[in-house]
Amino acid sequence: MSDNQDNHQPHPFSDFIIVTKAGEAVRLNPNAQQVRVLAAMAAQQEAALPVRIIILKFRQGGFSTIVEAVGYRECDGRKNIRGLVAAHDDDSTETLFRMTKRFHDSMPPERKRKTLYSSKREIVFDAPHHSQIKVGTAGKLGLGRSQTFQFLHLSEAAWWPHAKQTMLSVLQTVANKIGTFVIIESTANGVGGEFYDRWQAAVKHRMEHPNDLTGYLPLFFSWLDYPEYSMSIPDGHALGTLDADERALRDMGATDGQLYWRRRCVADNCGGDVALFKQEYPSTPEEAFQATGRPAIPVAITRYHRSTIEVGRRARLVDDPKVPGGVRAIHERPGEEFGPDDSWWILYRTPEDNHDYTVGGDVAEGSLSDPSDERSDSDFSTGFVLDRCDLSQVASYRGKPDSDQLGYQLLLAARYYNSAWVSPETNAGGVAATLRIKRANYPRLYRRRNADDRLPVEESDLLGWKTTVANRTEMWDHWLEHCRPDPAYGFDGQIVVRDMQFVLEEEQAIWTKNRRREHRVGGHDDSLFAGFIALQLHLRCPRTRQIREWQAPRIGSLPRYAGDVDPGVVDAMSLMEIER
Repeated sequence: MSDNQDNHQPHPFSDFIIVTKAGEAVRLNPNAQQVRVLAAMAAQQEAALPVRIIILKFRQGGFSTIVEAVGYRECDGRKNIRGLVAAHDDDSTETLFRMTKRFHDSMPPERKRKTLYSSKREIVFDAPHHSQIKVGTAGKLGLGRSQTFQFLHLSEAAWWPHAKQTMLSVLQTVANKIGTFVIIESTANGVGGEFYDRWQAAVKHRMEHPNDLTGYLPLFFSWLDYPEYSMSIPDGHALGTLDADERALRDMGATDGQLYWRRRCVADNCGGDVALFKQEYPSTPEEAFQATGRPAIPVAITRYHRSTIEVGRRARLVDDPKVPGGVRAIHERPGEEFGPDDSWWILYRTPEDNHDYTVGGDVAEGSLSDPSDERSDSDFSTGFVLDRCDLSQVASYRGKPDSDQLGYQLLLAARYYNSAWVSPETNAGGVAATLRIKRANYPRLYRRRNADDRLPVEESDLLGWKTTVANRTEMWDHWLEHCRPDPAYGFDGQIVVRDMQFVLEEEQAIWTKNRRREHRVGGHDDSLFAGFIALQLHLRCPRTRQIREWQAPRIGSLPRYAGDVDPGVVDAMSLMEIER
């Protein structure tokens, strides 16, 4: 190619050579999925916008191939364009660059540009073109603020180490101008993390503004969209009865050939493990995230809990001696905002007569959600109110108050919900929260049973729930036991969760490499442990049920209770309530 041909139109992809799964070298002819990617790019370009695409994909669908082809076309077809390709590990990075190098090496002689420099990591075109494309592994890029790129291909971003910091650094190198490209593509790696957050944000924006092409356009690709993933059913074979997953896929339009291919893939390639198939070949975005990332809570549970989420009402709990229990809720009115203080709850149900409750709290210790990132969010103080009659969540709290103020909020909730049993976690800062409840002479503050596990102050009472190495596993197991569907009755009688944040934390809980259940980096488990503690109180504390109406207060009289009455009913708090 002569150097005076720099203004030529970008060449068609048919000039590019790729290697198929069968090892054949063929010309690139975009498949239906690749055409969707190209169409999304074209839509933004026609709207005079920078190209910004985020792709959630199944494996081996050719998405990296088409993005690499676009990157090479841009750098080869335009002057002074700098492109960067980054993947999650060295092997993947080199694979992508070999693909780009093959595009260059296979160009017809009359169209092939001269290079000033070409290596295993970079192609630099000769003057006067000056465009270049390079590769780097995420976490090893070492990009400075002075570097500038016009094309970024960020591959398998869900698997990047320290993804938030690295991606932030990389994205700062591209100006938000027409003619620039940023394509982020990845298979899923569980719920949570930078890729997950960016995907959810893109989907939310698209749902709220369906005609707006600005920002990242989210593209999900199901294995059902890929024609290769189908097989003819052999003579003499029949699909027979479909299981629940297959019926759901049928409702999505799956053919007999696709269902048969799925069965063969599960049996032959996935060792009979359907969960492994869903990880490699998701049919929905939700399945992609939930089936990956070593989830500590089974997907069936989190999927059910997503179905029970409700939008509660924000409310403050305040002292009021004129009402039973001495606490009432001031609900937020439509159009009214309470402001960013730490004194509000989300109420899903108000107290019911003859129902008893437990209140669990988790006290923030200042830990970062990502210890390697000083800018990541610190943990929260949380509260969880459990209705003991139907095992449903009726209220939640999440904020960053001082520890003693969290104790006060838990105390208000306990009094509001029919004098419920209550406990913060007494670990670290939880001592101040526990003592705030004790000093109010509240009678149903949980007391531990282990005689050698004492608070270091104030009478050494075994006050409050303390999470230890010994009981942490038990807390997880008890939660799963009371959430897991019964073979005969399904989820009837099991725990009902109504808080979206709680479900997100369930989905972000993973098994670590050392077989410990924790939140994934960048996530939280504060709401989880508040719920765990509420369940422990339910399992360990006596049942109490108030009568429908309080007797008219008289000096020396006590409110009457029905049902299994706990021995601590006649106590200081009861007297305080009567005196009011």
